[in-house]
Amino acid sequence: MQDIVSARPSGGRSWLASERETQLAIFVISCLLYFWRRAPFLGQWDGFDYLKEIVAHQLSPLGVGRPVFVGYNIALWETLKRVFHLESRQVESVVLGGVIVTGALGVWIFGRLARQVLPPAAARMALLALVLSPIYAFYAGCVMTEVPMFAAVVAAGSVLWASRPRRQILADAAAGVLWGVAVGIREQALLFFPAYCWIIWVRRSSVAGRIRTATAFVLGSGPVILAPVLILYLRDPSAFLARTGMWLGAIPTGPSHFWMNFQASLLWTFAACPGAWLSLAGAWLWRVRTKRAGTEKPSGTMSAPAVVAGVFCGLVLPVAVLWRDADVQIHPRYAVAALPAVLIITAALFHRWAPSKRAAVAWAALQVFAFGVVQVGNQPFRTVQFEKRAYAQLVLETVRGPALLIAGGNSAAFDYYRGIGMRPEWRILWSGWDWSEEKIGAAIRDCLDREVPVYVCDGPSTWLNLEGERLELEFLLQRLDLELEPVAPGLKKVLPAIKTISSEWQTPRE
Repeated sequence: MQDIVSARPSGGRSWLASERETQLAIFVISCLLYFWRRAPFLGQWDGFDYLKEIVAHQLSPLGVGRPVFVGYNIALWETLKRVFHLESRQVESVVLGGVIVTGALGVWIFGRLARQVLPPAAARMALLALVLSPIYAFYAGCVMTEVPMFAAVVAAGSVLWASRPRRQILADAAAGVLWGVAVGIREQALLFFPAYCWIIWVRRSSVAGRIRTATAFVLGSGPVILAPVLILYLRDPSAFLARTGMWLGAIPTGPSHFWMNFQASLLWTFAACPGAWLSLAGAWLWRVRTKRAGTEKPSGTMSAPAVVAGVFCGLVLPVAVLWRDADVQIHPRYAVAALPAVLIITAALFHRWAPSKRAAVAWAALQVFAFGVVQVGNQPFRTVQFEKRAYAQLVLETVRGPALLIAGGNSAAFDYYRGIGMRPEWRILWSGWDWSEEKIGAAIRDCLDREVPVYVCDGPSTWLNLEGERLELEFLLQRLDLELEPVAPGLKKVLPAIKTISSEWQTPRE
């Protein structure tokens, strides 16, 4: 990896104009691409929670509330709602549009960082790989925090990387503020702290300079990170500690999952940018086959210890932290944190091993090919999402008054409709963390006693990964002498079982 950008072409303003036009084109293309691949239905529970909390002006129960993400979306939603007289359900389009634009902005910011770190050709390759990263493109079209967090952490890295003879302290403090904003978007941004320490080490030549930068960075980030935590704590200390304990206790951790977590983290790290990994493997094989040593050290490159430390701080640590969290087995979003390091490392090595223009074309072709293959493979998932959206509309039209919904994987979606005021009289029995046979049975009995209808949702993929809960519900209904009566496709009403008493049952036993 080179830490000195090659000299700019001559031409002054004409070159700058061309560069700006290219950046604008990439931004627009990214927006269109992520809009095209946006999620047909918000399939991840967190997304529905965020929308409900944005409308209700509440912080998320996750972590310390994701205050920056929820906060800036509240401002965006309230502004556009007043200007265009929007209904509450349209909050999905507003927030999703913001994430799409932020995703394209993250591409632009990463391009700036790549040009700072890599030679121009390698920087272009890394930028293309990000635009066509399947995981980044997926989450750039979802109401989730990963892509806005990515944009903020990369912006902090870009500002921190730059060396300015004047106003360096202000720039370092600004980098700290950007990192604090990233943590306020999603707490996973804390994993980047070692990477920032590495940047300070390699980009500040003296001990005094490193101390000044580190101090300014911490002073900039500390208040931004700690202020929301302190505010929440001071408002209600006992409630804050209880909520934090519940959240930490609900995260699936433990040594029994370690090997599966390890495999999943490697899989998602590869899936984040398969074209880049495949290109790098091809360049290595070509180098071995042609017996090209590739050991000539370009001018301006870092020392081997600095490179190894950068790989460890920027890539290994963010991935290794997940090895005790079983959520990584089902959520590829955690791999977004590894993207900056992966793209810079793969592009740098590829450019060194295969520096020709033909190789750069091969890199680009593999990115397009890998992205296309993933989109074809992802089509069944998108089909299910369209089906889930149609099913949600069916439930909205069928169940209009007070009701108790046992919704499985649709719990967050239907609670979102309740929370934004479309069906305020609905009550949702959540699956997942709060599932309890005793609680479910008591709630069903209470509603039936008060003549409040109870429905079980069996729509597309409603109980995917929750099959055990659905089976427990079936046994519970049998024990309570209840049965299910279909009222619409995939929607059943809970009613008391009708028993036929035979003459044999009426005869007393001796």
